[in-house]
Amino acid sequence: MARERKPERIGPGEKLGDIMSWEILFAICKCEHYAEVNIRTLRLKCGGDAVLRRLEPKLRCKKCSEAGKSGFFVMKMRR
Repeated sequence: MARERKPERIGPGEKLGDIMSWEILFAICKCEHYAEVNIRTLRLKCGGDAVLRRLEPKLRCKKCSEAGKSGFFVMKMRR
């Protein structure tokens, strides 16, 4: 029986550098729109020591255009 993978909310102190190479970072809005976040680009822009929860207020949804209503989630890649 196959298990369905579900995104998990990031921890309060989790840093961008804590995301492993086998994990995918997503931003999910309250309107249920979601998008994969390019970790490499974000690391270059903000640095590996950036706390993800502090970056969330800067997220803007491309569907509803609301800022500050999105959160970061991670999901493991399939093997």
